[in-house]
Amino acid sequence: MTIQSVIGALIAFSCAAVAVGTDAQTAVRALFGSRYYTFILRTWLGYVFIGGWGLIDVAFYVAFLSNKDWAKAAFNIDISENLLWTGVVVGLSAVLIIRSNFATIGSVQLGGEYPYSWSRAKLIELLNRKRTRQRRAFLTRLRPFCRNTGGYGNYFTSLESTLTTLAMGSTQRSDIEAQLSAIKASAANPNADAGARESLTGLIYDYFGPGEVDAWAQDSDYGNN
Repeated sequence: MTIQSVIGALIAFSCAAVAVGTDAQTAVRALFGSRYYTFILRTWLGYVFIGGWGLIDVAFYVAFLSNKDWAKAAFNIDISENLLWTGVVVGLSAVLIIRSNFATIGSVQLGGEYPYSWSRAKLIELLNRKRTRQRRAFLTRLRPFCRNTGGYGNYFTSLESTLTTLAMGSTQRSDIEAQLSAIKASAANPNADAGARESLTGLIYDYFGPGEVDAWAQDSDYGNN
């Protein structure tokens, strides 16, 4: 391989990493929205997913260099004499290339649709399990304050005020306000309802992360100040 082809392969890997990473993150966003702890690189499988499929795309790049007719016939990709540009094209087309049927043996079509979709689904599953455990651990830590309605009587009102301020700058504002309304409707007096207080805490965690709740708790002594 020439120096240009090696650099092209590195470019293909980098662009493929962006392409498959964006595809996986888009699938996560479609399921969970912009909730906290839904970035695919929060789990080790995110790195494996991006790196593994990036390397497979590089293998296609190398194969295309020696079989330009196949690249054109199977994937409609014209292999340029500029191998750096070819690296960009093959890398950014990674998801399309990987998920295509790239060969037929008898009546059997060979392609990467199933392994790609399966690995992406496993990534989403692992990420959601980890997100759920993190959320559960956080709410467990805050639960004593949610249940202590006598000692922290303004917990809900104070935290709601913080959420209202945060939601003003969020692209998810309408979803947040809808969920907040549902929480308030579920309790006659949210300040005195441990479940409503915990649900509100979870709502802020979902959209803004634990840092905002912890900052509010420190600044206001859980609504007492």
